[in-house]
Amino acid sequence: YTYASDGLAEILQQLEEAPEQGPELNGEIFNSIVRGALPGKMYLRSGGTNVGKTRWSVFDACSIVYPIHYSRQEDSFVWIKDKIPQKVLFITTEMEAKEIKTIILAYVSGVEERKILRGACNAEEKERVQTACEIIAKYRDYFILERISDPNLNNVQTVIKKHVLLNNVNYIFYDYIFTSPSLITQFSSNKIREDVALGMMSNQLKEIAATYNVFIMTATQLNGDGLKAGEKRDQRTLRGSKAIADKCDCGFLIAEVEPNDIEALGAYVKEYGTPTHVTDIYKMRSGTYKGKRIWSKINLGTGERKDLFITDESGNLCVMDSWDYVPALPGSPVWITKEFLDSIHVEEGEF
Repeated sequence: YTYASDGLAEILQQLEEAPEQGPELNGEIFNSIVRGALPGKMYLRSGGTNVGKTRWSVFDACSIVYPIHYSRQEDSFVWIKDKIPQKVLFITTEMEAKEIKTIILAYVSGVEERKILRGACNAEEKERVQTACEIIAKYRDYFILERISDPNLNNVQTVIKKHVLLNNVNYIFYDYIFTSPSLITQFSSNKIREDVALGMMSNQLKEIAATYNVFIMTATQLNGDGLKAGEKRDQRTLRGSKAIADKCDCGFLIAEVEPNDIEALGAYVKEYGTPTHVTDIYKMRSGTYKGKRIWSKINLGTGERKDLFITDESGNLCVMDSWDYVPALPGSPVWITKEFLDSIHVEEGEF
């Protein structure tokens, strides 16, 4: 045990020198609210079918790994010098590794994935894609892909521990939690219900995050209620078991913006722009943003994202305190050459 007074001076000094903030995730407002990808924490992202849950996770993983990517705003590749690459493990449960790789390529190159898949890139886009290949190769050891098509408590834990202990991975994206055949078989002899088994998978992920001080992002599908327009979205809308959200440190839902949403937002849309997606935050272990809604413009083909504004559940505009807002790390336009890539010293950072 310990006493409340023990080590307080050291804690305060540490927070003053290095405030609790993990590597940058996509979306300035979202990243500010969750304080980046915090080691020891588990975040749970949920959404309906085809809303792009896997893509959102790939884009966030790319943000942690790659300090160089194409910027449409700058019309060139930019190098974020202050971004220190971190090792990521991405566990996919449905998509093949090849499918994940083209999403990564689209993010780094800024070229629509559908154009890459169809071989429809023009000369300038082909050059950007080739440049992106060289950038991804530069950080080869920092993005590890594993596929577990039939996950259960044993094989998921084994894969994560392997990469944490052997490859020093600190940031893990587990595609999403669902009822797989082997998970059902694992508990069938004990007659454990499906919802309990799903809750145990979530609990295990949180235990791994806390025990090894690593960050874990995972996801779930929504049930029918969660897909109804106008319905309040929280942990009750998670498919299979709302207990999945019990252990997460941050829980949020993503959805496409409906036409009636645009109409209701009225003046905010005129002032800040038209959002394509909304993120509902229903759980925050620390912070004051539970129940808030982040309205964003996102291109799921390239991962480009701009958080436009934030409201409460009633649609009232919310303003973040200036000290609570974490701006994205600035990047400088660069001309990518072999000499430039060779000059970059790739060194894993410590958070």
